[in-house]
Amino acid sequence: MDPYQAQSGPNKTFVFILGLIIGAIIVGGGIFAYSTFFPKEDKSEFKVTPVKEFTLHISNPPDGETVSKEEITISGSTGTKSIIVINGGKEDVIVETSNGAFSVNYNLELGENPLTITAYEEETGDSRTNIVNVLYLTEDLEIL
Repeated sequence: MDPYQAQSGPNKTFVFILGLIIGAIIVGGGIFAYSTFFPKEDKSEFKVTPVKEFTLHISNPPDGETVSKEEITISGSTGTKSIIVINGGKEDVIVETSNGAFSVNYNLELGENPLTITAYEEETGDSRTNIVNVLYLTEDLEIL
């Protein structure tokens, strides 16, 4: 056989193009399989976490309220896990917040009761204080 004579059989260009197509299918299938079975994880360096602000909001009783019962409910919120100290009535009371909220029954002295309510944030020790004035009278307030 003469080495310079054209060989019979498939065209070399056709075989080359067919090889490229088969290779592209294999690479594309591999990329598809990798992205399906190994999804990307979020590897961002910084993540935004909402920060709860430490505050002290008294929802009950309103400042300046006059009551005819010795026991009242003091409630409010702090936004974070805190310890609440209440004084100015019959006795001092200490209570922990639950999910940033608190509610406690509190006994008053007859007459004016300037209630000092202080919240101490457990993590930092920061504090916030509100004063609520409550007047406790034994007379029936409905007939006054």
